[in-house]
Amino acid sequence: MPLLIDKHIRLTPEPSDGTRLCVMRYWPANLARHTVDDWLPDLAPSPALFKWAKSQPEPLPLFADPNDAVLTTQRWQTYSERYIAEMQQAAPQRLIAAIRRRLARGDTISLLCACHDVHHCHRSLLAEII
Repeated sequence: MPLLIDKHIRLTPEPSDGTRLCVMRYWPANLARHTVDDWLPDLAPSPALFKWAKSQPEPLPLFADPNDAVLTTQRWQTYSERYIAEMQQAAPQRLIAAIRRRLARGDTISLLCACHDVHHCHRSLLAEII
């Protein structure tokens, strides 16, 4: 079954979402816990990488207005490399292996985040890793 990454965490849950996994480091304000099946902060960027991304002169699209996002290839490349390296640690690897097993069983899984630009979000990188 599919691994879905195109749904924003604040959109209404639908049966087609399958298992809804919040892959954000910090729980989104005013979001009810029952709207997701599990919260996996270890699959989100680390606090250090999150802070780095927010501190850039022109923030990565995940922190910017999606209609105004300016992103250099080099900054996205740096962010991607750092995120992928973080996902090689033991805790994320265990979670990634569990998701792979569920997909192999035929489960549908939605990776959810508050980023508006899914193509410049760690969800797209995580889906490639999985």
